[in-house]
Formats: sequence, structure tokens, C-alpha cells
Amino acid sequence: MLYLVQGLTVLLKMRVSLMHLIIQTGPLLSTTWGQGTGYNDFIPSGPLYCTGYSNYKPPVGCVAVSIAQVMNFHQLPTTYNWSAMPSNIGSSATSALMLDCAESVNTTYGCSGSSATTNATDDALFGFGYTNAVVQAYSFEMAYNNIRFNYPVILAANEGLLVGGHQWVADGVSIVQTFVCTNTGDGPIEPIYSRIPPPDANYNWVNNYAAEYLYMNWGWYGVHNAWYSAYVWSVAGSDYDYGMKMVRSIN
Repeated sequence: MLYLVQGLTVLLKMRVSLMHLIIQTGPLLSTTWGQGTGYNDFIPSGPLYCTGYSNYKPPVGCVAVSIAQVMNFHQLPTTYNWSAMPSNIGSSATSALMLDCAESVNTTYGCSGSSATTNATDDALFGFGYTNAVVQAYSFEMAYNNIRFNYPVILAANEGLLVGGHQWVADGVSIVQTFVCTNTGDGPIEPIYSRIPPPDANYNWVNNYAAEYLYMNWGWYGVHNAWYSAYVWSVAGSDYDYGMKMVRSIN
């Protein structure tokens, strides 16, 4: 059964003595953009000749892609031709946006990867009109409060001290709460769905615990986009668990 609680979709499942309450918002983004041809067409190559891409240009950089995808979600500023930016393939309009995003964070271009700092992201967004954006240490509570009100957040972390990292978008949040029922009789147990649980103890639901997830859009053409632990950012053999940061309040 589906119920609507404070604008969130809530799914109640009865399984013998367990009730799982799933609160989910998102994923919000429609885009599955990347860094290569179709997105990097206007990136300056200088002396670089990057054979990994058909246009021989260097990649855009993950910082720029994360910024561009969030801007596309909000469709601001209106000076960009958002309608000419397909969700899953590149275009000239998308490449123009990517160039602006890359330059706004002073990206250093390279054939094996283009780099920029997360700390430059809020200033870049400010320049595009998103004057409330803030870079801070990662907080699930803050990510939750942003995403539930339809504001994707940007996440970033490294694989270790002085080791490379990645920046991407989290555009969905899910909380799974489990309650063990001590009443194993045949009588009906009324689910409480007018508020986020725990349900009333009178119905013998006890021992609740929660698992929290974020939907990650990695900026890799949709590859590996999925639900992940809100606290363990491991994907494609990489563990992004050092210096976890976020960019919130992108509006």
C-alpha cells in the first residue's frame, strides 16, 4: 500500500513480525551526463592531444559535470538554452555549459583527467546566481533536508590523504526503518501512517532501527547510478571515504 506522508512516498510492507517503512524522495535528476565527446567539445586543448576522445579534447572534469547537472535540474540561469540539452547525450548547448562550469572552478585540464577543487564550487555557483550554496563537511541530515525539498546536493571525497577523489551529485534520499512486532497473534495490527514512525507501542512494535541511503549520480553517463549507503561511498573499486564534503543549499 502506498501512503503520502508530508509529501514523501511511504511504502508499508508486512512480513510476519516485521514492518519496513520506506521513505523516499528522488532521484530528482533526469540527466546522465559525462565528461567526454559531446560535453567537452569546447574545452581548450592547447598542446594536448587526447586520443581517448574522438574530438581529441581533454575531459571536462567531475567538478564541472556535477555543477552542470544541478544547474540543468533547476534550469537557471535562463540565459542558457536548456531545451537544447538532451538528458543522455551531449550537444553544443551542453558543451557550452560545461565549458563555463569548468572555467568557473579554474579546472586544470589533462588527458588522463581534469581536476578542480570542491572548495571552489560554492563561489562558482554564486557566479551563476545560486547565492545560497555552501561547502561544508558532509552531513546526512543536511543532505536529507535538502533533497526532500527538491534540492540536489553535490558530494565529494578522496580515496585517501594526497590521493585523487571525485565529485558527484546526490539527488535522492531513502530511509528504511524496521520494527519488530512482539504480537504474534492472529489479530490485526493497524499500521500508523499519519506520521513518520515509530508506531505507537500499544501496537507492540518495538526495536526499530534505520538504514539510510542516497541516490548517487556519478557523472559517468549513468553508469553505476543507484542507491548507496549514506555513509559508505564505494563504487567501481574506489572507496571515497576521506575528507567527505558536500555542497548544499544550491538555490
